[in-house]
Amino acid sequence: MGSESYWRIWKPGYKVPCRKTMTQLHLMYEQKKDSLNKELQDAYSVALTTDCWTSMSQEGYMTVTCHFIRDWKHHAFVLDTALVASFHHSDDEDQEEETQGPQRHTAQALSNQLEEVVNQWGLSGKVSAVVHDNASNTKDIGTLSNMEVSDVGCAAHTLQLSVNKGLDCNSRIKTVIGGAKRLVGHFEHSNVATKALESKQRQMDTPKHRLISSCKTRWNSVFEMLQ
Repeated sequence: MGSESYWRIWKPGYKVPCRKTMTQLHLMYEQKKDSLNKELQDAYSVALTTDCWTSMSQEGYMTVTCHFIRDWKHHAFVLDTALVASFHHSDDEDQEEETQGPQRHTAQALSNQLEEVVNQWGLSGKVSAVVHDNASNTKDIGTLSNMEVSDVGCAAHTLQLSVNKGLDCNSRIKTVIGGAKRLVGHFEHSNVATKALESKQRQMDTPKHRLISSCKTRWNSVFEMLQ
């Protein structure tokens, strides 16, 4: 099976880039990299944000984004997405563990990768802060590096953890949320039940809404599920 036949089956409508486009990709990359390098060299101070995630093949990656302000305009660029050895990103981001042993090794691996990105783009001495989530393996990556920069927890993630803990404090709320999740789960795993729900919605002439399952890392999804 040729490449074009594969894409027609896997993703109908996808237009496969021609050979000329593919051969120009490297040149386009180098041109964009040179342009970005000039912008970064002109920046007086920058802040970095990091996001760690795990691929479907269970490989750990870290994406680094650079931010700075020029002429009162916010500029942001993705600098790198790199495979990080000794790293696995857990969904249990509010878990608090001592940073030692394998956990410290993971934090140090992330810190080393961050420092490598900073050196690659010539940003040494320009980084004012590193913003990341509050996971135990990321909260000290700036401190563990040789850059002597501040570690700043992501405000949105901190709010997420606060809401989660608030919901967990009330047993009645936990019972309601748990019941709603089980109900949604029943329909998600049963095509027969889903068809029956759609039939009942048509019969009652009500809007055809799909049930929404809550996600631990998105507190507003709990509201959407209950709604």
